[in-house]
Amino acid sequence: MELFAAAFKSAILLYFLAALGALASAVFGVRRLRLATVLAVWAGFAAHTGLMGHQIWISGRPPLSNMYETDLLLAWFVVAASLLLERRHKTPILAVFTLPLAVCLLGLASFNVKEALPLMPSLRSNWLLIHVLACSIAYAAFAVAFACGAFYLIFERGRGERVPFFGDRASLLAWLDAVGLQMVDFGFPFLTIGIATGAVWADLCWGTYWSWDPKETWSLVTWLVYAICLHMRHVHSWRGRWAAAACVVGFVCVLCTYWGVNYFFSSLHAYA
Repeated sequence: MELFAAAFKSAILLYFLAALGALASAVFGVRRLRLATVLAVWAGFAAHTGLMGHQIWISGRPPLSNMYETDLLLAWFVVAASLLLERRHKTPILAVFTLPLAVCLLGLASFNVKEALPLMPSLRSNWLLIHVLACSIAYAAFAVAFACGAFYLIFERGRGERVPFFGDRASLLAWLDAVGLQMVDFGFPFLTIGIATGAVWADLCWGTYWSWDPKETWSLVTWLVYAICLHMRHVHSWRGRWAAAACVVGFVCVLCTYWGVNYFFSSLHAYA
């Protein structure tokens, strides 16, 4: 148990320090600081992965059945996305957002630590694995898209052709716009799979594919927001401010779906 607590605290601390390092690296452009940040993220990710492995070992199943486990899983996917993007684009800017989000998720998980218990009958299904994994991957991708959208809206409002510490403004905005689109393109099919498998699972458990439960309703709202975003971007070449705003609005819907329903509504998905 002491080792578990140490790993939990280490992951949170390392992610927090890495977030500060990413911010400082982005502002001052110090190469050694960026390397130290990446190493800190990898160390935190290793501790985080250990937490996931511990949960799987003591429960004998994937960590997918309650808020504690799904917070761990979602934070893991968010950090994995951050590491992949840093490796590909060699910039710490998105980690400035994604790592604090991982810290918040792990912080929430620390308040929801639960003893590993056998799954309730409605959760004993292979559909659980597909449904939760697909939604978690989608949410992680949308978190990165949100970061792109938020930074786009911030940097767009500045004056001059260059952004202090980041270089050419037009190039930076174009990069944020492109990565945001890529993340929505990537996450949307997983969200669709998550909703579809959830509907099949609901029919097996409750005898109906759709009951307008609050989480089902908010998941549909989220799907529609991102569907409209993709339609406008691919069909009508929607770019820039409104596309960035759509990424922000979409992620607010994700937060309502993932957290809001669990804490503020009576729902069949209250255990999730």
